[in-house]
Amino acid sequence: MYISDHSYHYDSDADGTPEIIVDDHNPSVEDIQFYLESFYSEDNSILNENSRLIIYLNDHGGPGKIKIDVGVYLDAKIFDGWLDQLQDATNCQVVVIAEACRSGTFIEPLTPDEGQKRILISSSNKGVSRYEDKGKKSFSKLLFDYIFQGADLKSSYEYVCYQMKKHFKFFKFQIPVLIDGHDDKKFAAQFRICTTESDSFPEITDSTSDTTIDKGLLSFFVKASDLEGSIVVWATVVKPDFVIPEITIDFETPIIESERIELIQTDEQNTYQGEYDFQCNGSYLLTFYLNYQ
Repeated sequence: MYISDHSYHYDSDADGTPEIIVDDHNPSVEDIQFYLESFYSEDNSILNENSRLIIYLNDHGGPGKIKIDVGVYLDAKIFDGWLDQLQDATNCQVVVIAEACRSGTFIEPLTPDEGQKRILISSSNKGVSRYEDKGKKSFSKLLFDYIFQGADLKSSYEYVCYQMKKHFKFFKFQIPVLIDGHDDKKFAAQFRICTTESDSFPEITDSTSDTTIDKGLLSFFVKASDLEGSIVVWATVVKPDFVIPEITIDFETPIIESERIELIQTDEQNTYQGEYDFQCNGSYLLTFYLNYQ
């Protein structure tokens, strides 16, 4: 079930056939409640202790709430009551992943009771949750890339936390949260959404290192792993005078807008090259991306 206020379906490859169908274009809190209740109605009790329900929420957030539509907010305490009723009736396994500012305050009231198999993951604690390059760099993107390689939720979460702190300037102080009601996150360590390893993603094997340059044009390169399929490579650049946006009120998200530079494949196998005109002194941040077309 896909609930979104977008009025369109998603045709990602522009072939005229949508790959992603929006089931509900007018989201409401009641829609979520009714959908959860449909799993344990007298006529449709289809879940049991072996069933796994994955819930992903992505929108603006405030203390203990996530936005569902314009002026419509899902309250964590109410949502927790619905999940309790669902699990009491079916004993199913539940995973909630929330990408939103202050999303840690949303998942905390959902903490499982003893005996409930419930995993909760948020992109931040009480602070902001940032996006760059239209979400291509975000907590969710990093998390699901790892999940879809067959990793368990605990390993995926720990991998993302390390990557955000070590390699991504904008996310260094964004602190995700994982709760599963067990010491050492034992349930999350056993839980895989993608139960078989998917095909490997293309990887960057080499690239231009950190360097000091003179003012003007600089060429840079990326080498990709030798994989089948057509690959697109690009970079984003953040200038020295860029100020990381912060939220000032609830239900706003700081979107990081950065320049995009396309890298072109060279005559050398799996090597891509681009250039940028550096016009002022200071530290620039270039982030390289690649993916299949």
